Amino acid sequence: MTSRTGQTSTLIRNARALDAHTGTYAEGASILITDDVIAEVGGSEVKALAESTVIDAGGRTVLPDSPTPTYM
Repeated sequence: MTSRTGQTSTLIRNARALDAHTGTYAEGASILITDDVIAEVGGSEVKALAESTVIDAGGRTVLPDSPTPTYM
């Protein structure tokens, strides 16, 4: 979703997130993407911004190093 400032924000919850640096997966991860940049990755402490679109990944794997997050 685009805010009045032109900023876009998406929160992906309940994801299996790949850490490409370590080759490990984080289960139940939350990923906040702001203006097409991963701004924060963590657990339930990662909160949506007021203008965020929220997606429940349903435990699927998210590959963050692709141009658009990919769900498997």
